[in-house]
Amino acid sequence: SNPGSIAAYRAEVSAERHYLTYFENYYGGLERFAILPDSDRLVSSTVLGNQHGGWRTIWWAIAMVPPRFVYPDKPLYGPGNYLGHVAGLASPFDTTTQWVVGFPAELYHAFSYRGVFLGTVAVLGLFFLALKLFQVFAVDPAWKMLIALYYWNGFSEYHLAGLLYTLVPLVILVVA
Repeated sequence: SNPGSIAAYRAEVSAERHYLTYFENYYGGLERFAILPDSDRLVSSTVLGNQHGGWRTIWWAIAMVPPRFVYPDKPLYGPGNYLGHVAGLASPFDTTTQWVVGFPAELYHAFSYRGVFLGTVAVLGLFFLALKLFQVFAVDPAWKMLIALYYWNGFSEYHLAGLLYTLVPLVILVVA
């Protein structure tokens, strides 16, 4: 609550040339667009470094799906820290902060525009499969609306891991 200490902290972090932004303003319901600069930084870092990540974050996302009692070696953290380092958002000493860049930027980092197209088709296909299964198994239509509202921000704000470890169990639970 002390503006002086916040200013001193920002000055110190800015001197280290690491990214620092706090959301202090009301976005009027457009919060999902606040991550666009971070997504842009990941994409530009990937292009400038001419280094795509390949399957690294895709396998990471798949590894996050099973519960820990099934897969005890499940990673503790999602790919947000790795992507934050690639984008230059995180300090080299930071190993835990999970940066949100959205799954389109993550898919671009993995496989360029092909990854964005094919990955988006796959994720949306899984989402619509869940909704279709709701219809096939005569689940109350209110649940379809709840799921649609849940993913309203999720598709723009989640990492691939976040989408998969919520969508895959959803499909399994509907079938069960």
